[in-house]
Amino acid sequence: MSKTPLQPLALERVPLEGINLIEASAGTGKTWTIVALYVRLLLERRIPAERILVVTFTKAATGELKSRVLERLTALRDALAGDIEAMRTSDDPLLRHVAHSSRDPASDAQWLTAAIESLDLAPIHTIHAFCHRALGEEAFHCGLPFDSELLADDTALLELAVNDCWRRAMAEAEPLWALWLQAHKVEPATLLAVVQELRNKPGAEHLLPQAPPRDAEARYAACYARARALWREAADEAFEALERSLVNRKSFTRSNTARWRESIDACLAPAAPHLALDECMERFTAEALAQHCKTGVPHPLFEALDALWHDARALEGAFAARYAHWCVQTYHEVMRAVGAHKRKRRVRAYDDLLRELHAALHGPQGEALAARLRQRYAAALIDEFQDTDPVQYDIFRAIYAGSGQPLYFVGDPKQAIYAFRGADVYAYLAAADDADAGYTLGVNHRSSSALVRAVNLLFERNGNAFLFERIRYRAVEAAGRADGRWADEGGGVAPLQFRFLPAGDKALNKTTVAERVAESAAAEIATLLQRARRGEVRVDGRPLSGGDIAVLVNTHRQADLVKEALAAFGVASVTYGQDSVYHSAEAEEYAQVLAAVAEPSHEGLVRAALATEMLGFTAEDIEALNRSDAEWDATLERFVHYHRLAVEHGFMYMWRELMRREEVPQRLLALPGGERRMTNVLHLADLLHEAATADGLDLEGLLHLLVRARTSAVGDPEAQQLRLESDQHLVRVLTVHASKGLEFPVVYCPYLWHGKRYAADAERLVFHRDGRVCVDFGSEAMDEHRALAMREEWGERLRLAYVALTRAKYRCVVYWGAVRDACYSALAWLLYGDARETAQDFVERFRKLKSADLLAPLQALAERSEGALSVTVLGETAEEAEPLERENPTAGTVEARAFSGAVPAPWRVSSFSGLVSREERESPDYDASTVVRRLAAPDGVREDMFGLPGGVRTGTLIHALFERIDFRSAAGPEVEALVARTLREHAYDPRWQPALVRMLADVVATPLDANGLRLERIAPQQRLAEMAFVFPVGQISIAALREACESLRETGSRLPDAVGRLVLAPARGFVKGYVDLVFEFEGRYYIADYKSNWLGERYEDYALPQLAAAMSESFYDLQYLLYTVALHRYLELRLPDYDYERHFGGVYYLFVRGMKPERGPASGVYATRPARALVERLDALFTREAGCV
Repeated sequence: MSKTPLQPLALERVPLEGINLIEASAGTGKTWTIVALYVRLLLERRIPAERILVVTFTKAATGELKSRVLERLTALRDALAGDIEAMRTSDDPLLRHVAHSSRDPASDAQWLTAAIESLDLAPIHTIHAFCHRALGEEAFHCGLPFDSELLADDTALLELAVNDCWRRAMAEAEPLWALWLQAHKVEPATLLAVVQELRNKPGAEHLLPQAPPRDAEARYAACYARARALWREAADEAFEALERSLVNRKSFTRSNTARWRESIDACLAPAAPHLALDECMERFTAEALAQHCKTGVPHPLFEALDALWHDARALEGAFAARYAHWCVQTYHEVMRAVGAHKRKRRVRAYDDLLRELHAALHGPQGEALAARLRQRYAAALIDEFQDTDPVQYDIFRAIYAGSGQPLYFVGDPKQAIYAFRGADVYAYLAAADDADAGYTLGVNHRSSSALVRAVNLLFERNGNAFLFERIRYRAVEAAGRADGRWADEGGGVAPLQFRFLPAGDKALNKTTVAERVAESAAAEIATLLQRARRGEVRVDGRPLSGGDIAVLVNTHRQADLVKEALAAFGVASVTYGQDSVYHSAEAEEYAQVLAAVAEPSHEGLVRAALATEMLGFTAEDIEALNRSDAEWDATLERFVHYHRLAVEHGFMYMWRELMRREEVPQRLLALPGGERRMTNVLHLADLLHEAATADGLDLEGLLHLLVRARTSAVGDPEAQQLRLESDQHLVRVLTVHASKGLEFPVVYCPYLWHGKRYAADAERLVFHRDGRVCVDFGSEAMDEHRALAMREEWGERLRLAYVALTRAKYRCVVYWGAVRDACYSALAWLLYGDARETAQDFVERFRKLKSADLLAPLQALAERSEGALSVTVLGETAEEAEPLERENPTAGTVEARAFSGAVPAPWRVSSFSGLVSREERESPDYDASTVVRRLAAPDGVREDMFGLPGGVRTGTLIHALFERIDFRSAAGPEVEALVARTLREHAYDPRWQPALVRMLADVVATPLDANGLRLERIAPQQRLAEMAFVFPVGQISIAALREACESLRETGSRLPDAVGRLVLAPARGFVKGYVDLVFEFEGRYYIADYKSNWLGERYEDYALPQLAAAMSESFYDLQYLLYTVALHRYLELRLPDYDYERHFGGVYYLFVRGMKPERGPASGVYATRPARALVERLDALFTREAGCV
């Protein structure tokens, strides 16, 4: 029991100081109480909203809490400004309390108004958000850097560190140790799982077996060598002696002996020792032969086999102990390595926030830090405190303990069900011991009075319902708010109903029962909804609908069974839970399709994508494509098109086009479970789009993320949880974990009979000793600890059952019976357990009970319930029900509303390409538009610049080379090394090194004009690479732009006509861009832009007419005008005597594939110098349209 006695909570008597624990049973108004205490702190202690900390454990919960606080404050303010007497007689306890305690209602109303206006600043956070804010605001006192990047997930860092540990260990591993690891399927992923498990249990005590003897492997190897030598030398002699010595030939028949001898012969054939000894070798040990031979061991060979067999068992134990020590050693090494990496890179993950704040509070500056946090947060309310862990509790204890400032822990240990996430109910129990005062919420506002009475009866039957004396069931009263809201013309139906599955002498098969209860529940639900349509079952005055019903399950397999059974009866349902969408089948298909889009020239990947249900090609369809070159080429062109869209417009743009063109929604929605499939596809698109925009991932990066997310945790788990696929009219199928905090009018619990036998050979055990979590890796006391671990795991199943049984408002249906392993279930202990017996004793007693023994006590309980609980014995055959006809919620023709408003152009930062193609990217232009042309062209024909593949990767590579080289010395070993290094960095085929080295030398040596200007004459201090610029623009008029460019027509430019065909994105804001190269030569400033466009395989293809066509086709002439305006503005600011005619030299577009020194500027060089009047006119146009005067 708690050291702090718990008393019923009376709102007005809860002190506004000290540490207070509030135990809130299911449905007793936990959130209402938190908001009420928040109001009291505001009004009675005059603590501003910005200084009241509220912590809960999910982002969704913080949003709900903030909404409830706002709603409550607004209602109270309005009430205080109205009739105070009416408040004093209100049914609402908070209104009554505020009315009686308020000395100045007008002042209180003003204070509440101020709180409402500042609520956006109110610290209502998740625990991680609170720690992040505290560390950021108090970085100096925490001894931490002021700037650090927050990682959504650090699994990749853990994987790297684990892989490093694995490689080092394997490099030094002895052969037998390596074989043992392989036989036990130990790999880096296994170690990663151990590391993550231990990290989730900070402060745990690791209990290890004794260190193994160092010579165990050598001793076994010597034993193997001796046995093998004797076998090869004396096997015939030994088996002849055995034959003479045998007295019991029942098992040692000649055929058996021959077969066993053959197996041992194969086992001892390898010269190198191994661990795969055949089980038949045990028959020739001393113990076994003593039972069959008259003279004991008849030959030294069998003594050698006996020694080998027992040494193998000893080595197995030694390796198991070695593995346990290695796991813990690896955990510490990984934590040190990852910590060092994070400190070096100044990054931290979410869980680091808790550890760092905890460490800071217990460090040299801990007291000063706690004092500053108390000053910042004068009061704190911690919601869902049963899901805390020792680190989280210790943080708040370090801040508030002994200060007298108000701290409230609100939770329910009976609902502590997240141990698998690291939650520790013992931390809650420690807080209960430390609290200055403790309270209970004893009135259930959720369920009907009869249902509350039935649940009380069920949990009070066993005096130790939760297997822990510290976690007690306290009966609650019913507020009665739900009474009278449920109407069933069948009449007399108990709110808690048991469906009993009878059995004979043998327990029922779990698999059979799992299907049977799904069918039974589905039939009942179908019948219930049929009756509701006839008006026989009503809730809150309306017919019961599918959305009022929830079916709670433990596993996804059970959820699938229920969904299939409901569908068979025509009942539409929806599943949701806490699973990651990355683990869905759609994620696997998504990866296949994305791989094909990322590499459309790989025909195998394209075929694999086509074969997915998402794209819907059958084997016959693909075979037909293979037989038609035209159709196959068209298919490949589609994927090339998707690739180009992704490169030029981004992932989401591409994905929407692929969905539309490939008719993905139509195809998926036509399949069984189509809504679920389509929801997952859209959810995955959202997640990948967020990753692409937040982390700048390209197709390859997104594919890597998708593949990694399917095998390990990445990103925000809350954002990845499966979404609801439809609306509230469908029956909900969800896990008990996902149901926590929710309520439903009707709840079915078909699987509470499901029990799980605790693994007797578990490698690790988790249990608590003196309140501290322990992880046993195989200590000498492991058998004793196994009982403790089993008890704790069973206790969590009991708490899960409590959560399941308290979700219903009016009716809860539970299935039960003599099912195999039901002795380990929560219901078994609740219905038949005795508080005086141990869990193991109970299991042994329960196993002896027959079906009738289980039914009788349940019926007796129903008789005592006064109609609150009933028992129905199910027949041997499945229930029948008429299939539910699907309702059409909309009648008649459905039309979409026409939008008649105007959407103003958004303010944004765009690039040149964004203006002309609605592209959102702000990055250098690296010739992405050439990807289609080069993917379609054959590779490997030439290994010069004409054969170099095109696309954004090539453009990026070439730009990187020009940024790094010194133009004055673009040849020689240093340049060759630079090119080789750059190729490696860009994952580019090294065979292109010679071509790129020659290209660099040719480009810098090629004359750019008739006066001999060459890049090789430009010193590093005379050049500026990737010059970024930003200037304001408005909603540019096509007519005004075309008029400004009209003067170019005299030069032969096609830009005036092209501008007329241009579709400008309606952008207002700023244009941002990058000029490849700005250089100064003899007092004049020039612009140069590198182009890797492939125009042909001859230098003649890069003559001026071809270059002019390429410039016009890609709007490069508009691009260089934009660059010229940017440089013009820049020089105006930087040069005091700037004059365009004197200082601006011109523009060079360098098509590097076609440049050769001996050909001069006639090949690959497009040179121009816009007229001053045109530049100034464009400058004025951009300025005017932007509203800049």
